[in-house]
Amino acid sequence: RDISKPKGSKKRSQRILEKDWKKIKTELAKCRNPNFVIISELAIETAMRQGELMTLTWGSIDIKSKHKHALIKGKDTTGKETEGKERIVPLSVRAVELLRSLPRHIDSSVPIFQAIYSTSADGLSRAFKAACKAAGLPAARFHDTRHEAASRMAQHFDMQHLMKIGGWDTAS
Repeated sequence: RDISKPKGSKKRSQRILEKDWKKIKTELAKCRNPNFVIISELAIETAMRQGELMTLTWGSIDIKSKHKHALIKGKDTTGKETEGKERIVPLSVRAVELLRSLPRHIDSSVPIFQAIYSTSADGLSRAFKAACKAAGLPAARFHDTRHEAASRMAQHFDMQHLMKIGGWDTAS
């Protein structure tokens, strides 16, 4: 009697449709940090997590070969890199355009979004949330970009391939 059952998970189904993205992008463009727009659009194009985008380096990107991609290192729950958990994220034409628009740091191990503007995950989250609210989507959050990306990619990839790209272990 004294034990309570855990509540069920609150699954989200928020999509960021093209018309919504245009409004969000307009609001994000008002921020002092122009990286916020690019990071958010890359998230929609690649299904990468916020932390993966924030630590992305030029050394982990191949935009010169036929199969353009980013190599994402797997991490455990403490944030430490783990072997065997790497994944390859294909880069769309638009993702490559976005990356090519960015300045390169001499040191290829410096995170891309730290080269010119100091960009924090917290600042991005706040800016994205404020942009969504101003665009009329108060319930949207940055993580919804992954759902949108996966929904768009589902038209081109089978479930197993999509799970590998997104780094999902189970389909739910």
